[in-house]
Amino acid sequence: MSVAAGPDVVELIEELAGPAVTEPDYVSSSRLTNRVLLTAWTALTGREPPTGEQAEREFRAALAAPGDLGPAQVERLARLLCPEPGGDLPGWLAAAAERLVLRARPWLPVWVGFTWWALEWCRQSGYRQVVFLGRDGLPFYAAARHMPQAAGLELSLLDVPRRLLGSPQLEAYLAGRLDPARPAAFVDTGCYGTVVTPLARRQAGRAATFFLTSRNPRIFGYLNYLMSWHLLRDGPAAGPADFGVYACDLVESLPKPYTVAAGDGRVRREPADVTSFTLAMRLCVELARHTRQCAADPMAAAAVAATELYRMFQGGSTALLLDACAPKNPPPAPVLAELGVAGLPPQSDIFGLAGG
Repeated sequence: MSVAAGPDVVELIEELAGPAVTEPDYVSSSRLTNRVLLTAWTALTGREPPTGEQAEREFRAALAAPGDLGPAQVERLARLLCPEPGGDLPGWLAAAAERLVLRARPWLPVWVGFTWWALEWCRQSGYRQVVFLGRDGLPFYAAARHMPQAAGLELSLLDVPRRLLGSPQLEAYLAGRLDPARPAAFVDTGCYGTVVTPLARRQAGRAATFFLTSRNPRIFGYLNYLMSWHLLRDGPAAGPADFGVYACDLVESLPKPYTVAAGDGRVRREPADVTSFTLAMRLCVELARHTRQCAADPMAAAAVAATELYRMFQGGSTALLLDACAPKNPPPAPVLAELGVAGLPPQSDIFGLAGG
């Protein structure tokens, strides 16, 4: 199984937010950035740019398509991110992108701190293959490409459609992308490990896994440990474990620049609707810039930012993109048992109940 030939959205991501790019001219102006992205989207899709009204309809459909968010959450995201229709499309997209960046900016230190921790561990532990799982792991991949810890590491963005799990086509797809004889580290949002577990089992040369938030005590969860102090100070009822799940949901609900489909022996990446594409790419550029400008050790900034966001979550702040965790569909009990999810304290307190 192969990735379909033709223009690759990930190549464009790497060009716009790659390590060789120090401060491209188009980053200095959000309106100019979005004109560049709109031109790229038109070239990739072969479509004429839609009207603002059509762009908003397609964006709403893209938010609802995965089924992860409830209807009210889709409506909230669209209302927060989409300006009033009118004017030219580049201006409308620029305004929408500014709205996303404004709401996402408080989270950048957390995402960068998580990525920094993962890369530093890999560097110290001899794990050169570092695989970011798409599409949710894209923000971490965009940040990682600008970190000094990336020197000597082999960073890649890997899309693994769920329909390939348990399929004989999975091995053919991974061949040439992931060397099973060498140590590999997987970076993703979380929560249970249904995708990463079969990938890790394939690695005879050892595997490590890093989740932003984990509900599987066998898998490292960055925010779980940042929230462990709040668990002691505030107690489980205050929601530190729920905040970790919320943080994971928020990353997974962000606009994605491409869609993934598997079939006919291929995995295909196709550009998303113009709004999702532009907003996601603009966020990658913003993450690249933030990472270049952050301190050498961003761990302290990540802890401070996580605490502030946790307090906002507790208080039901309207400044947050999501007003609550997304509706949950945990894996069925046999799958949870196979993943090795246990409910032993204190891990069960830090990570939350596996079935919740």
